[in-house]
Amino acid sequence: MLTTNRRAFLAKSAAGLSSLAVAGAFQGFLGRAASGAHRRTITLQPTIDETTGLPLLKLPEGFRYLSHGWTGDALSDGTPTPGVHDGMAVIRSEPGRLMLCRNHELSGNGAPFAESSRCFDPKGPGGCVNLEFDTQSGRWGPSFASISGTVKNCAGGPTPWGTWLTCEETVFGPNDDDDGERLEYEQEHGWIFEVPAQGATTPQPLKDMGRFVHEAVAIDPRTGVVFETEDAKTAGFYRFVPHEPGQLSRGGRLQMLRVPGVTDLRRSAEVGQTLEVRWVDIDEP
Repeated sequence: MLTTNRRAFLAKSAAGLSSLAVAGAFQGFLGRAASGAHRRTITLQPTIDETTGLPLLKLPEGFRYLSHGWTGDALSDGTPTPGVHDGMAVIRSEPGRLMLCRNHELSGNGAPFAESSRCFDPKGPGGCVNLEFDTQSGRWGPSFASISGTVKNCAGGPTPWGTWLTCEETVFGPNDDDDGERLEYEQEHGWIFEVPAQGATTPQPLKDMGRFVHEAVAIDPRTGVVFETEDAKTAGFYRFVPHEPGQLSRGGRLQMLRVPGVTDLRRSAEVGQTLEVRWVDIDEP
């Protein structure tokens, strides 16, 4: 059945493919070629995926890759790999080992894919999976469901201290209506959660960081300030100033960027323009 699904992938779309472990030199290779450092024609040819034996990518001669994390494949802990793969990052790096944390942007009514101790809402289908990669052997190692019971885990971002911030791209809650479907959630959603590289954790929403339609985050490593984006037609740009840098669960102050005299930057700002800005405290994040 999995073989059939994989072959169907070729004719349909990239859905179900988690990540491709392609040599990092590829980007440098293309960059050098583009700059003229090595002027030659780049010929791409069908290259066999070392996991499935299928020609999923076209690469320059000599490059290798392997796919991993197909929807339905078993993780090391026995959990079937959830679908709707989304934002991810390497959150821990040590000699010979990398730890990747990956979002699964599942929404609607459903059941968590992780055990109850790692679940926020017993009716939330989204969450994250952690996967370890051995850079010496070029093979994947242990993998497990790290957080679940969340909803629409879209983007987020890595932290300088080796965790992943996964963001819910929704503000649905109990009994809300999602395009005609009454939702059965037991918790309000729209939060950010911190996911460790290893070890079990009980998901706790970082409520001081705000409840809105989250997209990505980025952290200033010098100050620990977290910048947050919002995926909505009318959206803000935020920053979270923690009470203690690196300790987000201990709270902090959420602010939104304001440009004095401007109500809609989409209509009044130009590329390259310099504007005076203010950061406005949000009383009820």
